[in-house]
Amino acid sequence: MVVVQFTKSVILIAFSFIIKKQLDYISHSIPQADNIIELDFGSEMNSEFTDRLYTVPYISAITTQNILHIGSVSGGDYSYNVLTVDPGFFDTYDLEFIEGGPFTRSSGNEDLIVNKIFYERYLLPESVMVGDSVKNEAFQNTSHRFIGIVDNFRIENLKTEMLPMIIRFKIPKDYSTLYIRLNPGTDIEEALEDIRSILSDFNSDHLETRKLTELYLVLHEDEIRMSKIIRFFTWFSLSLTIMGLFGLAWYSVERRRKEIAIRKIHGAAITEIITALCSEFMKWILTASVIGIPVSIYLANVWMRTFIYKERLSVGVFAMTILIVAATGIATVILQAYRAATANPVESIKTE
Repeated sequence: MVVVQFTKSVILIAFSFIIKKQLDYISHSIPQADNIIELDFGSEMNSEFTDRLYTVPYISAITTQNILHIGSVSGGDYSYNVLTVDPGFFDTYDLEFIEGGPFTRSSGNEDLIVNKIFYERYLLPESVMVGDSVKNEAFQNTSHRFIGIVDNFRIENLKTEMLPMIIRFKIPKDYSTLYIRLNPGTDIEEALEDIRSILSDFNSDHLETRKLTELYLVLHEDEIRMSKIIRFFTWFSLSLTIMGLFGLAWYSVERRRKEIAIRKIHGAAITEIITALCSEFMKWILTASVIGIPVSIYLANVWMRTFIYKERLSVGVFAMTILIVAATGIATVILQAYRAATANPVESIKTE
């Protein structure tokens, strides 16, 4: 029974770690996503406010465009996503260019950038190069100046394959939401206080914030819900294991009380007695790990198949699982074993 309960704990703990690693992978689809903050002002702001924000030393880049807000075009042989962005977009989200470069304030509506998938699928076969003017069905037969190829980046649920993408240029006059990149190591609360101070100069005090990591997780609500359920059952299972093990350890120690007393009379050290009592329980934990780890790997692989983009399973996850289960089990047994090992052996023999 104890082995079965330990096995359940091993499976649930390992699976919890795997889900957490995948959620971390999702939330950091963009490098240093923890440093990218959404600022919702609740009312329209303008470029004057943006210019003031650039005076805050912690802010390295600003854009009005949410990387997850996209349009799409499909028809004939073409299907792709469309983003309309300002010049600060690429620096804010730290996107890398394969060729060419980002928009500048002198860019025009005819300028466009594509991602790597779009270029390889639609432009490379026609030998289109950066700097060329392009007019074909992919651009709805309107003429554009092709100025750059940006590396692919994720803008949707990680269960969805990345699509070709066109990125167009636009500088909005007004906005109610901004996205800022803070310098690494910045105290976020300190930076937000400076932003609130600037807001007060514009007769506004409304400011709601979210990290980009949270925005990516919103696309994976089912996985977050599943993570919470698994965590609950993990703690529940581990609690049952500890209670059962505590009772079993107490019974085992009581049953061997006379043996422990004789060992002490013959000079056995307390550590030797505790080791002897723990060895049997370690065998159970090892057996549970041998059964539970392969099962958790199988379940993890089944779950991970639902994702196109995923974190690799690592040995560290399973090593940490075994360590937690072993530490919990041994600590529980040691409490009982220490009590028996430090008891007066004469009293123990008299009781027998």
